[in-house]
Amino acid sequence: MQDISSQIESNILSNINNWIGQLKVTENIISNIDTDASNANYLLSQALTVLEQQIDGCSVSLLLESGDLYYRDGIEYNVSSSELADYVIARDEEYIGTYYINYVGERIVFAIPFGEHQIQFNVFNDDNTKIAGIVGLLPIENFAKILNSTAFSGTPYFSLVKKDGTIITNTQEVEPMPVITGAAAYPENLIEKMQAAGAKVDAKDFLSIAQEAGSAKAVNIALMGRLSTYFPEISDEQWQDAIEKIVPPKFLDLNRKAFEAGRNA
Repeated sequence: MQDISSQIESNILSNINNWIGQLKVTENIISNIDTDASNANYLLSQALTVLEQQIDGCSVSLLLESGDLYYRDGIEYNVSSSELADYVIARDEEYIGTYYINYVGERIVFAIPFGEHQIQFNVFNDDNTKIAGIVGLLPIENFAKILNSTAFSGTPYFSLVKKDGTIITNTQEVEPMPVITGAAAYPENLIEKMQAAGAKVDAKDFLSIAQEAGSAKAVNIALMGRLSTYFPEISDEQWQDAIEKIVPPKFLDLNRKAFEAGRNA
């Protein structure tokens, strides 16, 4: 588990460092644009467009000294009272965090200050406003890709199982956010893949078992019933006592029924 956590951390840091690096490259390009040139605004827009293409799903804005986030399509959001503005404008520091934008939603935010390279473009309404920083905004669901199966060498469902271990699993498919948003496809033939990798798999439709017992909410108790068959040293009385401690009295009979159904599945 520690190795997997280290892989995930490394993957996240690698992506964030890459994003920050892309911002710095763009900052250097923009700082070298001749603001008096007739095509200055076009070059600025192109630099931001290229940056968005480099970071999949990212939208890019310029943080102005006024605290406004300025997009190349002319849309502005004032974030002067935010932690983002505090770091980039007041402290002149890089920033990584989250920010909720009205009508847009929550975004992963990463930003760098322009520092001594602050420049003025005529595209802005306020002639006294300069660029304070570059900001990348990434939808939360896009960030979830980083936590995908790459951290588990392509077999996340098998990496935690010791040799000769058994996986007890429900055959119900629960779609994660990347699948719901269309950013990823739900993997096919998972049980067969686990078995091909050498795992012992005990797969049942525990959702239907729980529903037949009285409620789909008892699915985990049904799974626990199946789990109990692998621990003969634990008495039925001990299992029943455990259920009684975690289940409200009015649902106790239903959950005991789900437990027995799972055990006998």
